[in-house]
Amino acid sequence: MQVLEKGFYTGKIMRQMRNNGIFINTVQYALEDPNPGDHYHLNPHICFLLLGSDKEKRHGKVYARNGGDIFFYRAGEAHETVERNHLVKSIVIELDSSFINKYDLTESQLELAITNTHKLKFTLLKTLKELEYNESCNANLSIEMLLLNLFSQTKILNTAPQWLLKVKAYLHDNWNNTVSLEELAIIANVHPVTISTYFSKFHEETLSEYMRKIKIEHSLSLIKNSAISLTEIAYSCGFADQSHFVRCFKHCTGLLPKEFRKL
Repeated sequence: MQVLEKGFYTGKIMRQMRNNGIFINTVQYALEDPNPGDHYHLNPHICFLLLGSDKEKRHGKVYARNGGDIFFYRAGEAHETVERNHLVKSIVIELDSSFINKYDLTESQLELAITNTHKLKFTLLKTLKELEYNESCNANLSIEMLLLNLFSQTKILNTAPQWLLKVKAYLHDNWNNTVSLEELAIIANVHPVTISTYFSKFHEETLSEYMRKIKIEHSLSLIKNSAISLTEIAYSCGFADQSHFVRCFKHCTGLLPKEFRKL
């Protein structure tokens, strides 16, 4: 079985930043690339598929991976690509033990971050923006702060009450529908004031902001993996017009939709 040292991947590294135990990479996998077979990485890492799709084998099961999906791999966790139908491009955040130990993080804590999907995706895109447009020492500090904010948030979410999990699940299932506070209160079996008061405590954002971010998350795959216009994407994701969609997208990701499409 192949063992990949820190900072190495089976695909072609298009861009890489190394700083204080953090490796930020954009990695591309072409159709003609040879299959490296079963392998594992010495460091844990998070992989966000920007483009394309493939199938991967882990723990004896085969999983489909599509553009817009996000995955966590523990250190030493074996996996193998068994089928690739398209050119695949990913953002990979790898964390060395020096970073993990410095901030008293655990692999379980890192893995929990992928349950907060849109926050994680937006954080990864913002780190890529910093890497792409500002390679100064300030950018390195900004990237470290973005990631620490994300991982510290998982500690808060780990103590979230059951009603909050029900609210979140309902919002994700009904992301393109109009949802009222009263409706959420019935689903969660709590008073509407409880939701409006405590939702932001666990998410550092209002309920309305969270709902907008879910819509932006759904737009990511459409922008990257389809040829439809930004106007059509804006309408299909529930925005009144393209300009509102563009403003929200830039606020969430640090990128304009057209910039994200070119990544």
